[in-house]
Amino acid sequence: MSLCWRGCWTRKNERRALRLGLAWRFAFSLSSAAAGNWGIRLRMTPGKIVLEVPARREAIAGEPVQKRLGALAETFDRRGEILVG
Repeated sequence: MSLCWRGCWTRKNERRALRLGLAWRFAFSLSSAAAGNWGIRLRMTPGKIVLEVPARREAIAGEPVQKRLGALAETFDRRGEILVG
C-alpha cells in the first residue's frame, strides 16, 4: 500500500490536524485539573472562543489552560477568553 502524502496532505488538512491536536491538548489540561461535573462551557463567537468557568472551579482557569485556549483560538483566527463567574 502506498501513501500519497504529497498529494493528500494539503494546507487545509494540516490546519485541521493542528486544530484537532490543540483541542485535545486543551481538553486534557481541563480534564486533568478537575474531576466530576465541571459545569464549564466552551463556545465560539465570530471573534472569540470563550471558556465559561463557574467561580467554584476558578482554579482550573490557570496559565496552562489560558495558553492552550489562546493557541487553539489562534488557529480559528479568534481570541481566547476565559469568563469566571
